[in-house]
Amino acid sequence: MGKEDIFSKFNIVNYNNELEKVLEKKDFSVDTQNLLLSMLYKIETGYKDYAEIKQLSRDENKFVENIINIIKKDCDKINLLNLKSEKVKKFKEANIRYVIDRKNKRIVCMPNEQDLLSSILEISRTNDKFIRKNNDILKDAIKDFFIKSNIMDKLEIIRDFNGWSWNINEKEISDISYNLLFKNLQILLGNEYIDELIYSNEKLDIIEKIKSKLYRLYGKQKAEEFVNSMNLVIVNRYIQDKEEHKKYILSRIKELENQIIEMENKSKYLDKMSNIKKNALRKIDKLDKILSDDKLIKKEFKIRNEKLKDKEKIFSISNLVEILNNERKININKIENINFIMIPRNFVSKKSELLNELIFLKNIRIEKEESLDNILKSQKNFLNLLEKKIIKAEKKDAIINLIYIFRYYNSLLITKKTPIYECGLLQENLDVVGKTLVKKAYERDVINIYTTKGKINYKIFKNIFRTKIIEMKNIISLLKEKKDSIDLELYNEDILEEKYNVEIEDTENSKLKLNKKIKLFI
Repeated sequence: MGKEDIFSKFNIVNYNNELEKVLEKKDFSVDTQNLLLSMLYKIETGYKDYAEIKQLSRDENKFVENIINIIKKDCDKINLLNLKSEKVKKFKEANIRYVIDRKNKRIVCMPNEQDLLSSILEISRTNDKFIRKNNDILKDAIKDFFIKSNIMDKLEIIRDFNGWSWNINEKEISDISYNLLFKNLQILLGNEYIDELIYSNEKLDIIEKIKSKLYRLYGKQKAEEFVNSMNLVIVNRYIQDKEEHKKYILSRIKELENQIIEMENKSKYLDKMSNIKKNALRKIDKLDKILSDDKLIKKEFKIRNEKLKDKEKIFSISNLVEILNNERKININKIENINFIMIPRNFVSKKSELLNELIFLKNIRIEKEESLDNILKSQKNFLNLLEKKIIKAEKKDAIINLIYIFRYYNSLLITKKTPIYECGLLQENLDVVGKTLVKKAYERDVINIYTTKGKINYKIFKNIFRTKIIEMKNIISLLKEKKDSIDLELYNEDILEEKYNVEIEDTENSKLKLNKKIKLFI
């Protein structure tokens, strides 16, 4: 398909003009240009259904403009691999789909729309400051989670939507656990808020921001339980193939245990901190004297290099000055931390913080593969918060929005082969949330019901949370009686799309509305 052919299919003229301007200034091959255009065409084709299913507030124009701006600012070279080349074999052997050279603004990738979009989204990444605390494992894991999850989320539009249907392509989801947790956050806080945090230029602690908002919306205890279980899944997932991190966790556990034991004897611990502080002050004084005297700097340069191996030697005086200033900063931070701990109320909170970190690290399954137990716990905690969100909803539009969202959540994968609605270990929790939502929707005149008997009504209605009919407002249902069961037929307006069999113990006394077409929404 040629350039003009693809452009002619775009409904928004601005896409044509803006992208044409960008491509004119780029040294891209014809194949690369066509693939870029095909990628944007797929986004434009699937966006309406994508936004409907997820109930997105994110604007399509903004979504596409962001991609075009990345191509404009961050992509000088995009090389598509020849599928018959040796390089493709090497990529496949290493399980690599693309390579990013951020410094030279270059991408090398497989010749398909998903890998191209992934590489474009990754090359634009600027904010790695996802967490500022000293917990290195959590910091690195959180960074990895948000980078990968954000790309998976943006890929969804061309991965699962083709302009007429919605089918989750599980083979193309690189990390099921990350994907599910990211969707949890979007559902609870809104996709716009999560985007703001990810693309912020501030040096923010993203987890603290998320916790703070969750506390306000859902209460501290339940929100904290969800965040802690989410962090545990993220860290567990992150360390699976990283032996150095597993070793760090074990050493950190031992370090924390010793520190907590020391803090039990408060006076002795504070004496130790006082001595560390005095030592840090002496080091700062010595560093200040060296930094203020050129002769002492040169002398220090000679002394240090005499002790270092050739590969470790300090390159220049300016390099030494940088090292000395960093050492000074480390000692200042040490003093500030000790001053903080020596305040009585801070001593208690610091001890509690260390204890929480210890409990968290001990819950990480260092020697085992990623466990479903942790992800199940996170989903149970998520569903507790979702139920609170439903209880708070009052307006009709908000309740309709939640029906869409709960249907979307039910279809997400918890393992490579299992969608949420098929996970037996979550059924009880799903039913609690589903019943709360159906009851609220009925009481607020949002939905029609099949019977006044609540249990039977929900047993039928829960199948609607599995439907792939994109526009739920078009759903019309029809119940047909069978022996000890009924058939639920779901129509997309006049077209029969799906059929479910529902076992009903006493169809005679169930007061069901049989053989009558019923609209989902009133």
